[in-house]
Amino acid sequence: MPVPLIGRTAERRRLDAAVDGLLAGRGRALLVEGEPGIGKTALTRAAADRAAGLGAPVRWGSGDELGKALPLLPVLDALRDDRDPRLDAVDRLLRGETGAADPVAAASRQLLALVTDLCRTGPQVLVVDDLQWADRATAALWCGLARLAGTRPLLLVGIARQVPRRDELVALRRSVERSGVLTVDRLSDRAVATLVGQLAGGRPGDRLLALADGAAGNPLYLTELVDALRRSAALVSAAGRAELTGDPAPGSLGAAIAHRLDFLAEPVRAVLRAAALLGVEFDPADAAAVLGTRAGDLVGALEEARAAGVLRESGDRLAFRHPLIRSAIHDDVPAAVRAVLHRDAAVALAGSGAPIRRVARQFLRAVELSDTAHLDAWSTAWLADAAPALIAQAPALAVRLLDRALRDTGLLTAQTEYCPSEQPVAEPVRAAHRGRPTAEHPGAAVDGGTARAAIGYQASAERLPFPADAADPATAGSRPSEQPAAEPVRAADLDRSVAELPGAAADGEGGTARAATGFQASAERLPFPADAADPATAGSRPGELAAAIGRDGGQAQTEWVAAGDPLDRGPNDSTAAAAVRATPTHRAGAAQTAASALAARLADARYRTGDHAGAEQVAASALAVTTDPELVVDLHWTLAQSRAMTGRAALTLTTLAAAAPGLPPRHRARLLVLTARAHRDVGDVDRAGAVAAEALACAGDDRWTVGWALHVLTVVAVMRGDCATALPLFDRALAVTAADPALLDLRLLLQINQAVALGDLDRYPEAVAAATAVRALAQESGGLVRLAQAHSALGELLFDVGRWDDATAEVTALPDEVKDPAVACCDHGVAALIAFHRGDPDAAVGHLAAAKPLARHLGNRVVGSLALARALDLERRGAARRALAALLTRLSGPEELEEMEDLLPETVRLALDLGDPGAAEYAAGLAEKIGPPVAHRRGAALLCRGLINEDVTLVAAAVEHFATAGRPLARARALHAAAVLFAKAGDAVSARTAFTAADDVYDTLGATWDAAGLRAALRPHGIRRGPRARHRAERSGWGSLTPTEVRIAALVAEGLSNPAIAARLVLSPRTVATHVSHILAKLDMASRTEIAREAATRFRESG
Repeated sequence: MPVPLIGRTAERRRLDAAVDGLLAGRGRALLVEGEPGIGKTALTRAAADRAAGLGAPVRWGSGDELGKALPLLPVLDALRDDRDPRLDAVDRLLRGETGAADPVAAASRQLLALVTDLCRTGPQVLVVDDLQWADRATAALWCGLARLAGTRPLLLVGIARQVPRRDELVALRRSVERSGVLTVDRLSDRAVATLVGQLAGGRPGDRLLALADGAAGNPLYLTELVDALRRSAALVSAAGRAELTGDPAPGSLGAAIAHRLDFLAEPVRAVLRAAALLGVEFDPADAAAVLGTRAGDLVGALEEARAAGVLRESGDRLAFRHPLIRSAIHDDVPAAVRAVLHRDAAVALAGSGAPIRRVARQFLRAVELSDTAHLDAWSTAWLADAAPALIAQAPALAVRLLDRALRDTGLLTAQTEYCPSEQPVAEPVRAAHRGRPTAEHPGAAVDGGTARAAIGYQASAERLPFPADAADPATAGSRPSEQPAAEPVRAADLDRSVAELPGAAADGEGGTARAATGFQASAERLPFPADAADPATAGSRPGELAAAIGRDGGQAQTEWVAAGDPLDRGPNDSTAAAAVRATPTHRAGAAQTAASALAARLADARYRTGDHAGAEQVAASALAVTTDPELVVDLHWTLAQSRAMTGRAALTLTTLAAAAPGLPPRHRARLLVLTARAHRDVGDVDRAGAVAAEALACAGDDRWTVGWALHVLTVVAVMRGDCATALPLFDRALAVTAADPALLDLRLLLQINQAVALGDLDRYPEAVAAATAVRALAQESGGLVRLAQAHSALGELLFDVGRWDDATAEVTALPDEVKDPAVACCDHGVAALIAFHRGDPDAAVGHLAAAKPLARHLGNRVVGSLALARALDLERRGAARRALAALLTRLSGPEELEEMEDLLPETVRLALDLGDPGAAEYAAGLAEKIGPPVAHRRGAALLCRGLINEDVTLVAAAVEHFATAGRPLARARALHAAAVLFAKAGDAVSARTAFTAADDVYDTLGATWDAAGLRAALRPHGIRRGPRARHRAERSGWGSLTPTEVRIAALVAEGLSNPAIAARLVLSPRTVATHVSHILAKLDMASRTEIAREAATRFRESG
């Protein structure tokens, strides 16, 4: 029964105003909050229906208490109907099937980009209900969408209860302005009477109103109350009046709901109790799995519950008509029993093949409800198998479960000879309970009997997922009379080798490629190739791992045994592992290795949740007792990443230097790669190059080590300004990665850097072609981190060669939320420079403001475009000395010369203008240091020296070098300086020639600010140029369109889609969409149809 919207005039007016603003092109974010059942969803639904009726698409997703540890589900559900292929990429990310270092962050960026693109097609409404259950990633994404709504036609609505007050929800509330919070309060007494009267079919009597008073003005509670009274025949309506009957009336709303359920048959209530374990919404097949029966057997009970108003349809699933009903059923069972029921539900769902996230929800509830329950062998085995995907999908949940598993596993024995640290040692966890029936420890009921007894439902024995009298699926043998079932996962199976599981994935520059083994910390972060040897055969000895976790220091005295030759078997050969599992001697070692793997996964999960200190502690403690070479490398990787995030790469170097010297050569080479990266992080470029070269020499045929070592060497070469040396290294690295699909992300990174290096060598046609190609590959791969980098690299290259319209489209193609802070700062710097040069300071200042909070994450790193844009802004505002000081602070040393080179001529010019020859000489010296043999660097050095010496011959030579390099702005600035020097020398003819050439370049670029400065500088010398009409002078209307925008408008008029236009102009569809958005804004239009109409008129008039 829908709740009538009574007494909500003011709230509806505010929501209707937001819809009206959206349809006028103004987006915004709204947070609708209030207690459960107060009418938040009904109000929002009414506004959304109105928006849909006026042509704005509405997408709606909802949070779920059981799903709050699983990232992004509400937004994914909202967008699912779009069937955009990027949603498939998001699913792959969240299943851990890609090489993303942080798949949740990557998925968030994909979703943000998808919504951004949707907004380009017109006004959009996106609603996220029950936001109070949102996971951290969903809350962060909502905040990003809220910022997006301020600049796009997006009405973003969040619906949330006012409690619980979780930190991320407080931040979410702050993300909307005060006027963006709509609090829905209780109904007035008059509204209560009106609502009850409508629901009851007559003016309510005193007894009915007295009972309704207990609903505290809550519309849903009132609706449930009246409905419960009606169904229990406790309400009578006659002569326009409604009143309670004479029978004993329920004393409260809860009693009314419970009374309604009492009328249901016991088998129906049993099914509802099982369904309540699964959440407000559930799949009937899951309920059947929990009950150990077939879904068809539940049809009658479910239909009866639906007819009674307890359940409703929700797409292809069923749902409780309101969370109140589900809570009344679920909470009626004691908490201790509920913990067991949720654990048993997890077992049943896993046995039925349910997705990991559904199984994990049940384990989460079991853990939340009982802090003392152990994870038994079955649960630990499931967690070990599911951990890679679970870490990728829900790292916070994985931390809780892995921590519990490591504490309670019982798989460990104290046999490793251990040199204790000064820290106290925890009592080791023993394996004494492994052989006991699972009923002996809490949470262990596996057969479904305990759960079904508590629920009140028992299916026939032959349909149970395990025998009704079995104690533990890990130890129970099937009897001839029982139907065969899938073999359950056993604790001994935790020694699964690399050979049995899929291969590696790559996570990019901040991460590595790790094979998806039974021993890895996560599929996308382990530095193993897909053909790594079986750690179970690597000579590891059982040890005291669980006791060491959480303890600093310590060193295990171990011997290293080289793993088998990776060429001996492929990733699907499980013969060796099967042989190992067959021998009890190896099983103890396998259990130790399995526990070590859990520790490695826990460290990885903590790293992904941002708990770098916790990740470091777990990894360091596990390294003290871990003997498996694969895990040692994995743990060192997590340790290095955690310390890098806290600025302690130097400590990583110390730890790596003390790593056991007896490691097999292949693993030693991988640690050398980590060492080289750490040297680079601390700024020791020479040492980084030397260690990377050593790793390369030791790598053999290990593609991971070869690829990443070569990557470090290319970075070192570029940081030294030696791009010519870097190019053959790029070719070698790309040849290595081409043979391994798991290294795709590294390959993309190499190709992006290769394009940048080609640009640094003034090989711009090749550079632009390479950047365009890798942008297309990044688009296909679905990785937004690399796509953002490719757009940025291409944007910088296009800026250099003077294609500013296309450069602007590239650097603004994606929102900041999908970019690394350095990439976002670079993009804003390029966009700001273009805006300043084109005389649009407002737009430029907007980009600088957007970059300011992002720049805080860069430390001392130099982003040349942003530094130069900031200096131009200060100079424009009359603060030239501050501009010079800002530039000088960025000229910090040789490590960043490749970023500084564009700052040097401006630094010299400003220093000379301000009478600071020392600063000018310093900058000129740096320019000369990096000048030869590349043309644009030689030009910069000549220009700097020519300005200091007032030597027009040097400046003229700089002009030629910039022309050779293909950098029009730099050439025009040099021509500008030459014109001034010629004029001062009295050579009016040469001055006018240089003036005209510079002015022509400025005009081609649309650099009106530079042109104005040129004319002002030459005017005192009597050199002028008559005014010429330029489209740049116009800020709106057809005359403001750039040449590229005019071409795109013409193709829109021909009826071409964005992809078709992109193919015609050799652009990306996203870049074309950005151009179309700019055209719409400049022409003050809302649709492509209007563009086509205007373009046709213009071209017809022009003949």
